Amino acid sequence: MPKTYQKQPNNNLIYTLSAKTKQLSFLRHLRNSIAHGVIETDGKSIVIRDYSQRAKKCTCMGNINKSLLMNFIQNQVI
Repeated sequence: MPKTYQKQPNNNLIYTLSAKTKQLSFLRHLRNSIAHGVIETDGKSIVIRDYSQRAKKCTCMGNINKSLLMNFIQNQVI
């Protein structure tokens, strides 16, 4: 994982596993991106970033189409 954010191709996310599953890790990084105000829109995509202050590095970077993100979130709701 690079220490700083690097732009990724469309619908590509790279992130560290911070929970037991890929889905939970993604949701944790998404939550952190929102909470820390480093999420933004870029046309039809949402750019997601997350940083570890303890390790001083980027732990999630990439972008995903808005409709894919909404479908993913809706399918995670129980």
